[in-house]
Amino acid sequence: MVNTPFANYVENLTKAAAALNLTEPELKMLQTPDRIIEKKIKIILDSGEQKEFNAYRVQFNNARGPYKGGIRFHPAADIDEVKALAALMAVKCAAVNIPLGGGKGGVQCNPKELSKASLEKIARAWVGAMADYVGEDKDIPAPDVYTTPEIMAQMLDEYEKIKGRSEPGFITGKPISVGGSEGAEGPLPRKGRFMCWRRAGAGFRKRARGLASGDSGFWQRRFLCRADFARLRV
Repeated sequence: MVNTPFANYVENLTKAAAALNLTEPELKMLQTPDRIIEKKIKIILDSGEQKEFNAYRVQFNNARGPYKGGIRFHPAADIDEVKALAALMAVKCAAVNIPLGGGKGGVQCNPKELSKASLEKIARAWVGAMADYVGEDKDIPAPDVYTTPEIMAQMLDEYEKIKGRSEPGFITGKPISVGGSEGAEGPLPRKGRFMCWRRAGAGFRKRARGLASGDSGFWQRRFLCRADFARLRV
């Protein structure tokens, strides 16, 4: 089997299905996305050059509620990766009993080579391409790799312009000033912090061991150091 993100998902899913005695129809449902949306979006760069990018949204399963999942801006964000992440989102929501389905979006671009103005154009173009497929009762996007609260606000603004109505529930991870939630910054690191506290309460020493890197690692270190955890390694 080719080693791709979605192939890895299917391989692990097949093992789990065997352990759980899932039927073939059940397994097939967990292997097959409801909808794959692939678009080409074009923007004018700061240089005046027009550039085209691949844009995606995969809506994997909404049996438990509206599709839910982040949008990433990354060179490796191809349809295979986005499909795998959408599938995993569906499984994660079900595993922790959240009444949401699984989705994922992306634009194949390199944010490190793009200005903030160009990234805003990409964000708005993504919404323009996907507006008919998303919404608070359909599919709720969120931040992911290289997509910030500021970008979420831009996407919300574009969506509301297209739809002609206020709909802050269209997207999560946006700033508080436009309807975001307090404590939304660094959501994954906060979960890591709670797990450390849980372990500490169980008799473990308060140590921030094995922290993640990048933005997630930054927020973990910030939260844990405020709570007087000892840093062992970063």
